[in-house]
Amino acid sequence: MPDNKLKTLIVDSEYLIALDLELMIAELLDCEIDVVTPATARETAANRQYDLALIERPEPDNSRGDLVHQLARAGTALVFTSTAEGDSAGLQEHPGWPVVLKPFAATAVIAAVRLAIARREGDLAGEST
Repeated sequence: MPDNKLKTLIVDSEYLIALDLELMIAELLDCEIDVVTPATARETAANRQYDLALIERPEPDNSRGDLVHQLARAGTALVFTSTAEGDSAGLQEHPGWPVVLKPFAATAVIAAVRLAIARREGDLAGEST
């Protein structure tokens, strides 16, 4: 029997924030969730295919930007998290992917996850035609 659980990656430098996201996502989706720090995220992502990733906003001076590109190339749906109000409309360097502002409201997280999954499914459908 195939495993249809959504494989989800959560990347955040703050463990309690990641745990909060994990609880929200687990209530919403039938999924397997890996929670990692930015330091271990690239290695984790290289060893497993993810359907969804919730990632703390990449800073210009770190490798999280590389992680984002790695996940996007693999077809992973992306949701970014940020503390900057200016990011609420999306990230210029990663257009089209939703951003959820910290502290999180469960409704915002759910809406962002649904939007990202819908975009991923649309992108994958477009690739096959």
